[in-house]
Amino acid sequence: MEKDKILEYFVFQSYWLSYANPDTVFEWLRKQKPVYEYSPKIQQVLIERREPLINLGLALYAKLTSDTALRLFRNGDTTVQMAVLAGPSVGVDFGNRHRNPFPSLRPWIDKSGILRELLQSFDDNIELLGFLFSNESIPIYLLTSLYERTDPFNELTDEQWIRAIELTISNPAVSNSTYRNTSIFRDKTMPMPRYGAEDVFDAAWKLFNTVPVNEDSARILSCLGEILAPNGAWLIPSAPSNMDVLATKNRWNAESNDGYGYFRRCRAALGRLLEDEKLKDSDDIALRQAYYADNLWNSCKPEEVREAFEKDKDKFLEVAIENLSFYRYKDVRDELRQCCHDYAFKDEYLEPDGGSSGDIYSLNRFDVQSDLLERKHPELFPDSQGDIRFHEVSDLSLRAEKRLVFLQKQIKVISQELIGAKSKDDDAFWHDEEKGSLIDNMKAALDQSNQLILSKVASVTAWAVFVGILFAIILIVILIKL
Repeated sequence: MEKDKILEYFVFQSYWLSYANPDTVFEWLRKQKPVYEYSPKIQQVLIERREPLINLGLALYAKLTSDTALRLFRNGDTTVQMAVLAGPSVGVDFGNRHRNPFPSLRPWIDKSGILRELLQSFDDNIELLGFLFSNESIPIYLLTSLYERTDPFNELTDEQWIRAIELTISNPAVSNSTYRNTSIFRDKTMPMPRYGAEDVFDAAWKLFNTVPVNEDSARILSCLGEILAPNGAWLIPSAPSNMDVLATKNRWNAESNDGYGYFRRCRAALGRLLEDEKLKDSDDIALRQAYYADNLWNSCKPEEVREAFEKDKDKFLEVAIENLSFYRYKDVRDELRQCCHDYAFKDEYLEPDGGSSGDIYSLNRFDVQSDLLERKHPELFPDSQGDIRFHEVSDLSLRAEKRLVFLQKQIKVISQELIGAKSKDDDAFWHDEEKGSLIDNMKAALDQSNQLILSKVASVTAWAVFVGILFAIILIVILIKL
């Protein structure tokens, strides 16, 4: 159907949708999701069929008008209601999107009173609210209102408020900060900021200053803080202008008795808002952990890793293993693994009572993290002969892309050696290679990339990149031979 353009005419499309079996319509809705905006007439055709499976597809995938979304929610069973709250229709009032395209417009979920009804029976509706608060389509202003505990959230008890905050932790709108890019390469395009994003992040940080201090709130805010300022992030939102970070940190000076260190993790998250010079030599282990979570370890030396480990042992490993900047260079990565090994097996790290630390867990965590990173970035993990293991990337398109990036880096190094130039942005990872080895690597990578590009990369841009790289390789080889 997707290739049959005649079905794009409303009269044929609506007729087909009126009689196609529900399974087929559900799949059509799912596949059209990224590009298709359903007209009110199409929505009416589908909802009039009163088929539960079609209603589920509409709720999950369609950008519905306010009237249709409200009708589905009011008339649907619990599963369809969950789907409506999990779908894209909880955001802007789509019935008015052409008149006011900004997501500050009150959506139907708020305007219709549905949200207030759910909150009034909070405990009974916790599952429905979970789908709503974790939905990235929810208007930012509603998340900000929740964190600031303003209307309609001001009637929640302390316990309910904390529980509602917890439901937002898995929301990409909170975890996908517009102020940072956690890639260890810093090579991804920064996402466009959502309207009101600054407000929601300020409100989230201020929670550390406003929620009641107890074990449960420490558990929830420690998780939220690690999402707001993840280990290794090279840029994070700054503290709100009227927030005293050190004073806020002191609210969480108690220690957790359950072994998870939630209070310490809250202080460590807040420490990410402070300057590095206030962290490294702090008397508070939480602030030193904030230092270990920084992206600065991209340029550290193995001896710095060892020094930090000897100072803070497992508290250093707890953070460093999750910080991808420790994995960029082989010597640093190897030293971190050796620290994990030593902590698990060396006698000097046994507990004072003579028992074993038993921290084989840290070593296992390192190996899992390293394996995941190797699959994603094989160029950082050459084998014993120095060959790049691109074949371990299962996605053929991604494998071709990585080969092209690798070739570009190789070409850049040789051209710099020929002309004697060196950019301040050059990656030291590539500087020690020999010309002959580089050319051999380029030839091998080019041969394997050719087949991938022919089979998987058909765009004009990809071909232009490929032809440009091929021409550059030929030119450089000729110049070297001369």
